Amino acid sequence: MCYYVGIDVAKFKHDFTIVTSDGEVILQSTTFKNDFKGFETIKDSLANLDHSQEIKIGLESTGHYHKNLVKFLTKQGYQVSILNPYLVHSFIKTRTLRKQKTDNLDCLWIAKYLQSEDFKAYQSKLYPCEELKSLTRSRNKIVRERSNQLVIVTNCLDHIFPEFRGFFDGNLSKSALVLLFEHSTVDSIKGLTAAKIQKIKDKHKGIRIGKFFDIRDTAKITIGVPNDSISFIMKQAISQIFTFDEILNSYDERISKIMDEQNSVLESIPGVGRNSASSILGEYNNFQGFPDADKLLAYAGLECSRYQSGESDYHGRMVKRGSPFLRYTLMNLAISLKNHNAVFKEYYLKKRDEGKSYRVALNHVVRKFLRVAFKLVSTNQKFNIDQ
Repeated sequence: MCYYVGIDVAKFKHDFTIVTSDGEVILQSTTFKNDFKGFETIKDSLANLDHSQEIKIGLESTGHYHKNLVKFLTKQGYQVSILNPYLVHSFIKTRTLRKQKTDNLDCLWIAKYLQSEDFKAYQSKLYPCEELKSLTRSRNKIVRERSNQLVIVTNCLDHIFPEFRGFFDGNLSKSALVLLFEHSTVDSIKGLTAAKIQKIKDKHKGIRIGKFFDIRDTAKITIGVPNDSISFIMKQAISQIFTFDEILNSYDERISKIMDEQNSVLESIPGVGRNSASSILGEYNNFQGFPDADKLLAYAGLECSRYQSGESDYHGRMVKRGSPFLRYTLMNLAISLKNHNAVFKEYYLKKRDEGKSYRVALNHVVRKFLRVAFKLVSTNQKFNIDQ
């Protein structure tokens, strides 16, 4: 006999049901809070089971709400499986036509789904990789927020000084942002003098002022329309960008400290920067638990869908299941690899010559990278372009 424990996870409380392999419900849905006393409740209930029999626990992956409970139960020595909510929902649809959803029913269905096949038990992440996953995901959110503020600055410039970005090839460098922060109105830029420019340089180290005089002259004939409110909005956005830059520097220092200790062979691959390497290590748990490179591709949701029926057999688009952040990292990494690594550049051009579109060719670069990365990490060898 085997005990199946289905847990329905929520933010403040959880529900669980225990059934046997014979289908007997030996514990109706029980609610416990997401705190120490609550965890002791399920611990005591599990302790009352016959431990000579196998005990399997299943719960759905629910963002971060399940993580503390999983670690608690694993520490108690129990086998815990983290289930895909989509697959659980699909399982329920094949068993009933009734449209009913309650916490009591959910934990019962999870227990029944747990009986349907032999699921892999939760494997704890390597501590450095768990840290890297949290840090890189959080860092990526900050990068996106910074980009949003940069868009605001660009939109404001389109109103008050559309010619400004042309001096920086369309990109707003640190020097450009510093100038706009110190002189956020066109009238203020018009009044720039050598003394004022020198003052900016002394206050902000490392900026280039070579174009400031030309910008001043252009401000005098700009087609933009002065607007104090838009200038104010722009200055506040730039202030947030500077704050984000300081935060990102702190993140980079912490990530670099962990990566220096890991000494990962991924960084030996030309085109793989520290941010990409740390993201991949964190998301893939240093490839622990992955038997081959194909599983790495599937985990990221970058494998192609396939439809085969009778005489029909074709491959479709990427399934895009799994971590969006991991897919974003890998696809951007492919661009860097094709630009800075001769091996991957040749492979990319080969796929383009075969008629593959830009995105499809990049996907092939990702496939090749994962094969190479898996081999290097598995054998702890550095990348060698001649091999």
